[in-house]
Amino acid sequence: MEDVDLSFRVAKEFLLYYQPKAKLEHLTTTYKTVDTRMMRKMMARNHFYLFRKNLPKNLPNIFAFIMSIVGMLLYNGLAMKDIRACIGIVEGILKPLKLGENPEPA
Repeated sequence: MEDVDLSFRVAKEFLLYYQPKAKLEHLTTTYKTVDTRMMRKMMARNHFYLFRKNLPKNLPNIFAFIMSIVGMLLYNGLAMKDIRACIGIVEGILKPLKLGENPEPA
């Protein structure tokens, strides 16, 4: 999620433009080669890290963050029927909360 982090920080100082004709091709992906539990754990941990790093901790932002986690759980649990992915999401969020640490991106 480096692209999200960079875009968010750049947007604080500069106007961002959207280029609808731009194309990006991913030649490889880790999604198919990595266990979904570990992949979702990493995704949730990075999501939490970016929230803590970049956003004010006010009620609307906290609510939006919680809803995004709920959305990830619902999508992976109900639509994808992947309980291991749901476990990974919970692990990715709970570990830094339990330790009170500032989660570094995975």
